[in-house]
Amino acid sequence: MLAVSKANAYSFVAIHTVDRNRHQNTGEDVRRGVQLDFRPHGIPQWAKDQAKEQMGYPKGIGHDEDPSQWFGMFDTEVGAKIYGWTPEEKAKVEERLLTSNSNGVEYVIVEKPRRKPPWPTYDKFRTQGKRTPDLVAETIAAKVAEDGYEPEEVLQYEIENACRPEVISALQALISPPVPEEELVEA
Repeated sequence: MLAVSKANAYSFVAIHTVDRNRHQNTGEDVRRGVQLDFRPHGIPQWAKDQAKEQMGYPKGIGHDEDPSQWFGMFDTEVGAKIYGWTPEEKAKVEERLLTSNSNGVEYVIVEKPRRKPPWPTYDKFRTQGKRTPDLVAETIAAKVAEDGYEPEEVLQYEIENACRPEVISALQALISPPVPEEELVEA
């Protein structure tokens, strides 16, 4: 989940917890909160555009002034990796981001735009009956090659959606075909 704030140094305490551990010197419960620090770096353009729309810009800004220069971003996928959150902690953080009164005021939740299928019937190429995963992969790869679709674009769509290993391998082979052994030259 990606959240974009109006301020590039916005901080938000998502969870207040008490660990089961006790402090070794005082014997008191150790309090550990999950604080989200929004940062201005690496905000994708699509996220800036969605945030500006949801926040109601351009009202209230100067002429030719881009409000996204002040935006901050927090990505829960990255946060979970950096801070070692358990899946339960990540789910709590995301729930808190969604339900907080600050959502829509101090920050907004944005979603990566989904790619459109490479052709209208692409998603109908599925394994069923006699159509094995390998046959589906071969059929998709053949259509890409024959009809002139960009293999990289089709591959990205496949990865973001169905993520079928056989189809991914077939598309990767179109992008970087394997070199036949007789063409390999010994050094």
